Amino acid sequence: MKHRIVFLVTGFLVLSLNSYCIYRYVKSVAVPASSGRIIRAEHLQTGDIILRRGKGMVSHWFAQMSQSDPYYSHAGIVFLQNGKWKVVSSTQDCLKPGVIAQEFNDFLQGDITEDFAVYRYSLSWKDREALEVRLIDDIIHPSPFDSAFELSSDSAYYCTEYIYQRMKLFTACKNIHVSVSGSWKYIAPDDLYLNTDGQFIINGRKTN
Repeated sequence: MKHRIVFLVTGFLVLSLNSYCIYRYVKSVAVPASSGRIIRAEHLQTGDIILRRGKGMVSHWFAQMSQSDPYYSHAGIVFLQNGKWKVVSSTQDCLKPGVIAQEFNDFLQGDITEDFAVYRYSLSWKDREALEVRLIDDIIHPSPFDSAFELSSDSAYYCTEYIYQRMKLFTACKNIHVSVSGSWKYIAPDDLYLNTDGQFIINGRKTN
């Protein structure tokens, strides 16, 4: 119960800080101000998972919920929409908490982003097309943020839970780990990439 309370409090704070409502034009090449790394369009595919390490103590506390690799504090799904790369995630927004689509520079804004990484599951093109349809529907009819952090919920999602619920629909993502603390089951950031399905693509410090 203590771990659950700590997670709820820190999760609310960090996701509030990491939320954005402002959208701006972005080309097919995004430049994360936090690292100087250039993410080119050919590096990405719809369905890639992008993880962000936020700056500040609250983000670092949230990252500690990962039991094996307490590094990243937020995550989203990469999505190509109208020729522009977006990040779809569930975030604790100050105005409308829940699923939103952000442009790359908003998701990786340098004033809060310390580092990032992109991982990829071996989805078929058919799977990616099916995921694209689902993401479009999520953007048009966004689910609210899961402030109760209940993994069993199918109508509201916290950030890592949203990715888990979407990706587990595909055979290539069946080995996503679920963290356990006492009787509480949850999805930590490292559960999304420390598995036999996740393939490292790029991050803010390394080159391909």
